[in-house]
Amino acid sequence: FHNHLMQKLWSDTLQLGKYTLKNRVLLSPMTRVRCDPADGVPNDLLVKYYGQRAGAGLLLTEASSWSPRGCSFPGAGDIFTK
Repeated sequence: FHNHLMQKLWSDTLQLGKYTLKNRVLLSPMTRVRCDPADGVPNDLLVKYYGQRAGAGLLLTEASSWSPRGCSFPGAGDIFTK
């Protein structure tokens, strides 16, 4: 049963609105602490991390702070201008 379920997750497509995902594996947004602690810019380690997971049907990338006051810890990604 387990192998059959895993096979379905990786092989069945999923229609999500106008997008057809190649499989049913979704990666939720997380903070991987792979950004420069000084400016919140992603580094090569983060690129490698998501490159290794590129086979998922949908990647919702980094949970990022949108304000300097919302930056929870060093190494978290930022999407604001300081």
